[in-house]
Amino acid sequence: DDESSKPCCDQCACTKSNPPQCRCSDMRLNSCHSACKSCICA
Repeated sequence: DDESSKPCCDQCACTKSNPPQCRCSDMRLNSCHSACKSCICA
């Protein structure tokens, strides 16, 4: 498997606000993979 082809949703940065604001923190080519738009904070 090519790591660069995988979605970057496995690392997510969340604020402590309510509700939490989440953003992808895995960078790929200076931007986040499109799949990161569905990043979920656990």
